[in-house]
Amino acid sequence: MNKTRKILSALFALTLAFTLCACGGESASTAPAAKPESTAAADAGKTETAESSAQQSKSTAAPAESVAEVSAEVEPQKAELPVEGEYTLFAIQYEGYLIHAAEMEASSMLALAADSTGNMTMNDDSMPITSWTIDGSKCTITMEDESSADATVEDGILIMDLYGDESMVLYYAQEEADISMFSPMTADEVRAAMEGRILESKLGTFWSQLDAADAIHLSYDMHTEYMDATQSIDSYSKGGMFYSYKLTKVAGFESPSVVVFRDDTAYNLDPEKKTGVIATTVSSTYFADNIERLDTLYGDIWTYAHESECTQETREKDGVTYDVEYFPAGEYTAECAFYFDENGQLVYVEKGAPVIEGLQEIGGSTYTIKAIDNEVDEALFDISGYEITE
Repeated sequence: MNKTRKILSALFALTLAFTLCACGGESASTAPAAKPESTAAADAGKTETAESSAQQSKSTAAPAESVAEVSAEVEPQKAELPVEGEYTLFAIQYEGYLIHAAEMEASSMLALAADSTGNMTMNDDSMPITSWTIDGSKCTITMEDESSADATVEDGILIMDLYGDESMVLYYAQEEADISMFSPMTADEVRAAMEGRILESKLGTFWSQLDAADAIHLSYDMHTEYMDATQSIDSYSKGGMFYSYKLTKVAGFESPSVVVFRDDTAYNLDPEKKTGVIATTVSSTYFADNIERLDTLYGDIWTYAHESECTQETREKDGVTYDVEYFPAGEYTAECAFYFDENGQLVYVEKGAPVIEGLQEIGGSTYTIKAIDNEVDEALFDISGYEITE
């Protein structure tokens, strides 16, 4: 696997491990449950606990007039800053929470040079940026392996939607930039916001059943408006191990990929060449205990099951009437509708476009559920047939 994907995979695993660790160990079947891609704790209609946590977040978040320490001798803030320059990661929005990057031990620098090239570092890894373009406030950054990510840039603040679906958003700032409008949360504040937040709804009940299962298989197609792409996904999780097969179809091309997590290590595998690489190693009991959240669909179910409000309605799709739970867009989360059949089974999920300004053109996505069950073949977690390299 190329180094760009190794950097991004490591960041994903690191952030996820932090979020899971912040949740605590109790499940919905035994205690008040936790929360994440949900709205920030300051949203109206949250529980009293969440409202209190949001106020604490605003009052205790680290002072943020600039990325650098502020002193009396500092020159006045610039009204505008050029796009080119060095940016430091100061916060990560993951599953609806804006969290201090330092809380997750995530260190990243982004350098955009005047010749439209640059470099990105993430902890100890580095990758060249072969090009970046700017159109108004929208910036597209292309890495050495031709993977790209969209961002918005304004007055020295760069907000990058890493995967194009708001599942992970990185907040960077130049040294002179004013970031006082952001209020990243600490680990303790995230824990407080997560407590006792499962919604009494079909989705909340559905998630609780999944949470109580010791093995989960999810099979679905995810179609995205962006590039009119479709991903057919089969994921399996059991006993702290995770397997995901993904077939991406876009513009007439197909690309398969396999991810396996076991023994505290994530592997990216090429199922055709029978080769693989170690993406990252994460030592976390909570991570292993909640490994199913690596799946995109499961993550969305988990997220919105912990939201504070939704409306119940009926909708017709392909000539069939479904019970629908609709979640309006929040400060950080897109609107989302979950379709249930007469037996209470989840059939479709329709998720709206990202709410981050400048990224709405990515559009929405639709999940078509083919199976959600407990049939897991543990042989899928066996990687002995692959030639693994660092």
